[in-house]
Amino acid sequence: MGSQIPPEVYNTLSDRNKFFYQFNMFSYKYMNIYMFLSVPIAAFSTRIFFADRNYNYAENLIANAYFAGERSVLFIFAVLFIIILPRQYSSIILMLYTLLMFVYLFYAYKKFFLFKNVKDYFKGILSLIFMYILHLIFMFGSFTLLFYKK
Repeated sequence: MGSQIPPEVYNTLSDRNKFFYQFNMFSYKYMNIYMFLSVPIAAFSTRIFFADRNYNYAENLIANAYFAGERSVLFIFAVLFIIILPRQYSSIILMLYTLLMFVYLFYAYKKFFLFKNVKDYFKGILSLIFMYILHLIFMFGSFTLLFYKK
């Protein structure tokens, strides 16, 4: 994961593949910062979608910091499997991690925000989608503006 490729191979890549290669290297290198900054993004998302629960932004930050800690534990297991299993399984493991992360977050939101009806479940799903979109915008935006080299 995150290994360098020889310059002669890198130079043969298309611009699109160079972009994604650099993005992968960036995300491996700065994953800790991304995880740290994901908490305020998630808190913003839950604050918007669950404003009727009367939790202020600080309380949303605390809850989402706890959820991020749980996600980190799950990520440790994903990394262990990536290290142990052959390299061709790493994408599958990361997809499974992402799926499990969303299932866990949905369950955590259900318990924390006390879902009572279909509308609450729908808001939970929308909150996760909105959070994911904000994360993607943040990651790709910061990478493109600050680190990408053509």
